[in-house]
Amino acid sequence: GSLHVACGGFRATIPGVSAGEFPPVATVNPKTKTVLDKEKIVDALSLVTFAASTDEGRPLLTGVKIKQHDGPTTLAATDGYRLSVKHLAHVTSEDLDLVVPARALLEVSKVSLEEKDVKQIGMIKPGNGQLVFVVGDTEVHTRLIDGEYPNFEKIIPSSHNTRVLLDKEKLSCAVRSAAVFARENANIIKFHIENQTVTVSANTPQVGENQVDVEAKVDGEGGDIAFNSRFLLEFLANYKEEEVLFEMTGSLNSGVFRPVKDDSFLHIIMPVRVSSG
Repeated sequence: GSLHVACGGFRATIPGVSAGEFPPVATVNPKTKTVLDKEKIVDALSLVTFAASTDEGRPLLTGVKIKQHDGPTTLAATDGYRLSVKHLAHVTSEDLDLVVPARALLEVSKVSLEEKDVKQIGMIKPGNGQLVFVVGDTEVHTRLIDGEYPNFEKIIPSSHNTRVLLDKEKLSCAVRSAAVFARENANIIKFHIENQTVTVSANTPQVGENQVDVEAKVDGEGGDIAFNSRFLLEFLANYKEEEVLFEMTGSLNSGVFRPVKDDSFLHIIMPVRVSSG
């Protein structure tokens, strides 16, 4: 059970394992596949998968919840500190209730972007807890994650006392700048909202402090809130719109980010508690 490689004066031996130890590959029946619009699914996955956990000790949170029943198809991912939810209309009429590994969905996205002429993604459930995505001539096989996914809808705020309209690129620049100063302080950056301005800041005694004022349209009380800069940067890197709405209710409640004229997506980030001093 070894692979021998030789080329010129080079020789190598790589040990292998028995072919019988390789997991069985599901046999798929193309006639049973659910057809999904590739562009819609890939765009939705880019807004959701990054929020899934990478901690294998919490396997359910490493997946993306996909649910469909008498309405839009919902994709959701959370790692316990942030949540992305995307609703898709007219994707499929089939009832779905799955938790799919985010790593598998990232591979589906990658293959889909490479297969530029393919307009649809096939999804097949061959049984035994397996799921197969078909993109052109490529099949991506994965195993569904068992268990009851957290009821994420319960943590979505139903109200806010401050709403802020921001230019995404200007906010991204401010967060990137503050993140440099926040690296030695648990990546904590602060938003101070007042007088049609959001001041993004970070302060680490060993490194220094940084403040960037971002023009905004503020409606409400304003105030202060702190976030992990890594979560903000990952969200902003995957968010495609030019403007973003930010909603908050005090410094201890989750911040909500959403598009200006699109109710089908929202991203929630838990705040970081910091001392007022």
